[in-house]
Amino acid sequence: MSKQSKPLLLLVVAGLYLAGCRPSVELPELQEVPAPDLSAAEPPVANQVDEARQHLVETLGSPESLLEVADAYGHLAEVYHAYELRGPAAIAYANAATLDPTNPVWRYEKGLAAYDDGDFTTALELFREAQKLQPAMNVARLRLAETHLALGEAEEARQAAAPLLEDRDYGVAARWVTARAASSVGDDEAAAESFRAVLDAAPGADVVHRPLGQTLLRLGRKAEARMHLDHEGKGQVPFPDPLLERVLSLARTAAAHLRRGNQALVAERAEQAAEEFRSGLEVDPEHLELRLSLGLAQIRDGRPADALETFETAVQHHPDEARAHHDLANALRAVGRPQEAAEAFRHAVELEPDYGSAWFNLGNVLSGLKRWDEAEAALRRHREIEPHDRRSAYLLAMAQNGRGDAEAAAIQLQDLLTEDPNDPVVRRGLADVLLDSGKPAAAAGVWRQVGALDLPVADRGQMLDTGGRSLWQKGRRRQALELWHQWVRIAPESSEARTALANALQLMGQRQEAEEEFSRAIQLDPQNATAWQSEISLRILRGDYETAALRADEALAIHPDHAGLLDLTARLLATAPLDTLRDGQRALLLADQARRIEPALQFSETYAMALAELGRFDDAVKLQTDLARQAQGMGDRQALTRIVAQLRRYEMRQPVRVEAQQ
Repeated sequence: MSKQSKPLLLLVVAGLYLAGCRPSVELPELQEVPAPDLSAAEPPVANQVDEARQHLVETLGSPESLLEVADAYGHLAEVYHAYELRGPAAIAYANAATLDPTNPVWRYEKGLAAYDDGDFTTALELFREAQKLQPAMNVARLRLAETHLALGEAEEARQAAAPLLEDRDYGVAARWVTARAASSVGDDEAAAESFRAVLDAAPGADVVHRPLGQTLLRLGRKAEARMHLDHEGKGQVPFPDPLLERVLSLARTAAAHLRRGNQALVAERAEQAAEEFRSGLEVDPEHLELRLSLGLAQIRDGRPADALETFETAVQHHPDEARAHHDLANALRAVGRPQEAAEAFRHAVELEPDYGSAWFNLGNVLSGLKRWDEAEAALRRHREIEPHDRRSAYLLAMAQNGRGDAEAAAIQLQDLLTEDPNDPVVRRGLADVLLDSGKPAAAAGVWRQVGALDLPVADRGQMLDTGGRSLWQKGRRRQALELWHQWVRIAPESSEARTALANALQLMGQRQEAEEEFSRAIQLDPQNATAWQSEISLRILRGDYETAALRADEALAIHPDHAGLLDLTARLLATAPLDTLRDGQRALLLADQARRIEPALQFSETYAMALAELGRFDDAVKLQTDLARQAQGMGDRQALTRIVAQLRRYEMRQPVRVEAQQ
């Protein structure tokens, strides 16, 4: 069929008689299916429709069964449906259902077309009929619930979705229906709980964030609501619909390839998405969205160099498109070329002065380059376009601090923290700015406020730990220790909190207190291998070798494959000053096991110690010499000095012995 040669009405049974083709089976009365005007259609589309229509004509000419004709009508309907020609599709679906009345597929797919056309009443009836024909067709039940919701029938939607809530394939989508149903009737507590359950099960379902944020606002939880309202994305709530996928897979337009590619991206199938985008570009090589999406898919697939080439081509084809320059800039940044990325972002904002994300990214990359004045100017422009964006407010403060205006930065960050006291990034930024400007007491105070925040204990604990690490790195050990003490006060049953405090106490030379905290951490969680290792090491340092050996055996019974514990026990058995405690043969076995699990230099040193304890000094010398070469090759002077000192011992036929430290 050429685009112009077919009549406007598809042949019906009477037309076949006129052509001299009497069907071999008795056909019921069927509706005429309009033939849409495809004169402006892309060639692949016109050819595909022509093939489907011709197949129907041939089937009607000599049908072997009603089901064969039904399938031909159904296939034509699906082709029309794939190209959103819903009117002709609905008639072809109806004919298929007339010919094959027990098949739910044609009613279901006609329901999808009606739903997309906004005819929810018709869609509701069709989904109901499909589900009655096949009660186990859960996708029809889910669509029925969605359609009730679209008609404003919240209770009916909830009842339809209820049987699916525990279903493996459709439970999350059913929960999404019940959440919106609850929200529509003002049951915000139930709605918020259900929205959260959907996000927990499907973290990529970005569409859930906005209604959840709006629900939380109505509940007065403003800070939590803002986090969700600021979350953008295209991710939908996933559920399998093989019939819809079959319909959509038929389309061969550039737009169809783009849609399928985007769906694959949302489902984290980057390679499949890239293939769809490439196929779309074969149909329309100048399609900007397809080319940019291809670059994004290549980045998601871990191929930044390919993405860079794709974006460069996009800029060549569309030099006046700001988005092309913007995406090229992101690719340049991804491959470690920030200077060129900044120039590309600047091209984007020159082409489109109100391009908010381009201004933000320009400010971000300029901050990374420490071009503080330019970064501040870009971020101020972004603030003019998007005044409520906290990210740019934070980066603006960092730029102000970078160019030396710590006071302005602190004011900006304090305003942000007042607005949302639970923001850990802003809190750390403010504390760091205060520290860098010589105000350690004020910085510590910013972190001490965490204990009083209206957050779960676990979240406050993690924030206090972050503060402790930050202060420790800046040399403020006493203030850091206070934060870890505070963490233990609010979470006395936390093994993690006690381990963090014990580590700090140990590094500050308070070994007895550290050992006690490590012991408490082990009591709270025997799986805490770090606490076991540290407690045993402290016992060895103070000369309590026998208890250390007993504790090492307890630890290995729980953690038999922990390389650090294996090595520590082996070293104790090879080097303890007590003759009754040393066991060179077991030390050798444990050290060998440790270095097989993790080939660390230190573990091989322990193996050499065990060889020396067994009197195998020649073997120890050979291994230690090899270890010295490795340390020298790595440029590790400290390790080299230690290894050479041990080597000299072995050359003099002396084993290594540890000594207690007071």
